[in-house]
Amino acid sequence: MMDILQSLYLIIESCDNHIKNSHKPLTDVQINSLQQIEVQLVEYLHHISEYLDQNEFGALSDLKVIKRNLFDNIELMLSRQVEGVYHKAYGFKNTDLMMCILLETKDLIAISVRFSKIITE
Repeated sequence: MMDILQSLYLIIESCDNHIKNSHKPLTDVQINSLQQIEVQLVEYLHHISEYLDQNEFGALSDLKVIKRNLFDNIELMLSRQVEGVYHKAYGFKNTDLMMCILLETKDLIAISVRFSKIITE
């Protein structure tokens, strides 16, 4: 549980610092990327919630597929951020914020499965 709270805290703190320091807002491409991850993450967490409610972990393969897709998309977006900095499409502060959000989201995804397994045991 502490890992989940820590990841959420780091995301919130990074966003708060970004806003307080009046850094440029994220680009439309960055926002769209985060919105895509959000949709997939909500679906993933919804599946975990259903499995916990029903005590049915026989269909974990579905979760693994969704998790793999999420990880792949996050990795793709991380590499796009690096390319964006290299080609000067994104500033360092925007990239720092995006990297934090993406990496902590990746941690949340991994933690959520471990957490649900602990609950069911």
